Amino acid sequence: MDVELFPFRHVEMVEPPAIFQTNRRWRWVPPVRDYYNLWICWEGEAVLRCDGQDYRVTPGAAFLLPPKMKVEGFSTGEEEAPLRNFLAHWKPRGRRIKFLGAHLLGRQIAEIDTAKGLMQSLLRLASFSDELSRQQSEWALLQLLALLWREAQQPKASLTNARLYQQLAQMRSGSLLFTPVEELAKQAKLSRMHYTRRFQKLTGESPNRFQIRERTDRACTLLRQTKMTLEHIAHVIGYSDVFFFSRQFRREMKQSAAAYRREQVDL
Repeated sequence: MDVELFPFRHVEMVEPPAIFQTNRRWRWVPPVRDYYNLWICWEGEAVLRCDGQDYRVTPGAAFLLPPKMKVEGFSTGEEEAPLRNFLAHWKPRGRRIKFLGAHLLGRQIAEIDTAKGLMQSLLRLASFSDELSRQQSEWALLQLLALLWREAQQPKASLTNARLYQQLAQMRSGSLLFTPVEELAKQAKLSRMHYTRRFQKLTGESPNRFQIRERTDRACTLLRQTKMTLEHIAHVIGYSDVFFFSRQFRREMKQSAAAYRREQVDL
């Protein structure tokens, strides 16, 4: 699925980002502002009213509040957990672009671990006052905004796709590279045929082809960047038979592993 580029290439932090914690009887009526407010719930529950429309706030809910939007926040009962939220005030830098961000109100973040990592980076960088930290903060904020922008343009992932994405992440980190397709399908709670069809739709490759390519890519990296023996490389990747590794590498790369290494050294 094609997605539109995020409409801003540069941002300016109006003030350092922060985490706020409220009491159980929380009420928030901020003044009308001339900057964007990226507001993300970290913990707790509440309601945000944006230009008269109510949005239920739960952990991971993100709001990109445009300038001049009327906002009101409040808790709805004593039983709710106190709210902790991240916020970052920012402006686009350079050419102004009209930004329609209604689909970024109350968006539940799918990649919450990635988003929290970026928020934590922004909070750490706020303790510095040098030019490099300012630049790093702008980059981290752009990454966070781009993550939300992409998620807002994609359909909500099904539970099955979430399992497949988790498997893909594990494969790209070096695990599951020799797990039989039948076992992968079982983990995803699909038949082998349905699993293969869904996997190919997501990656453009069959599970077997994807595993072989990932193994070959890892071998190429180790051949270029280390002096490990072929036996050691095969073992690190997960091959039990160095001869099988060598045959598969030659079939994929149209040359032997040793020839590939010599070629890279000569470059």
